[in-house]
Amino acid sequence: MPSFCKAAKREIPNFTGIHFTHTDVHMASKCLNEVDVLLGITSLLASGLLLGFQSFESSVLNIYPDLFRDIYEAMSNNEMERAQSKQVDLNEIVNRKLTKADAFVQVFAQKTWFSELNGQKLRIYVGPARIYSGVNMVLFCNQAEDHITNFYGLYYNSPDLDMAQKCKASQRIMIIGMNEYMGSCLMLGFESFMTSVINTEPELIRDLYMAFKTKNLPLVRRIQNNLNLLVATRIPTDDLDLQIVDIKNWFNERILNECQFSAGPSRDICLREMK
Repeated sequence: MPSFCKAAKREIPNFTGIHFTHTDVHMASKCLNEVDVLLGITSLLASGLLLGFQSFESSVLNIYPDLFRDIYEAMSNNEMERAQSKQVDLNEIVNRKLTKADAFVQVFAQKTWFSELNGQKLRIYVGPARIYSGVNMVLFCNQAEDHITNFYGLYYNSPDLDMAQKCKASQRIMIIGMNEYMGSCLMLGFESFMTSVINTEPELIRDLYMAFKTKNLPLVRRIQNNLNLLVATRIPTDDLDLQIVDIKNWFNERILNECQFSAGPSRDICLREMK
């Protein structure tokens, strides 16, 4: 998608941005570096604001405009605790009203929800949902808890933070593995993280966490941006094998000099040398 934005900006004179409704905020933030992005994910309003998004659109906005306004004002005024609380309230309402994992059922429920609230009051009704099918990680978690006696949670390494917050449950452990969205995940109430970068840049991860705990939103934003820039510079490729090589080289450059400890070459390189 970032490549599309670059090409569109180059070829289309009046192209200024995109409406991004996918839950992959990693891809959305890359697009934000190129063009204006209208973010369309209800559950990630506060997280999106922390990442630097300023434009939002959501069908739930028509139903709960007050909560959206409160979150935006709280983030603008550096009231992180209030913003987090309001975002959790909004997510709980949405998750309660849209309980099914199937995307078509969710759209149908949302349209029914809107018509119930606005039909009698404003005489505004929306039509039936179009057919769509999808897969949801929530279903896996629920089934795993029913059938695996020692299932306690999961390590979550997808940039789909909307799905992550839906997987949350009071007795379920969620370990987040995304460097680029630690601040956003903290806004969503996640507390457990495990990333490869923490071995190489532990100070950045610590400082970001402490800035969040002391409710210093500008500092959180600045540290997260610095971390993202560092990761993008040191790990520039989307190819997983090459990413592993870059991460190990990065680790070795710093830790080998400071602690005389090496992570060794990647397994792929070892296999090539053995042939």
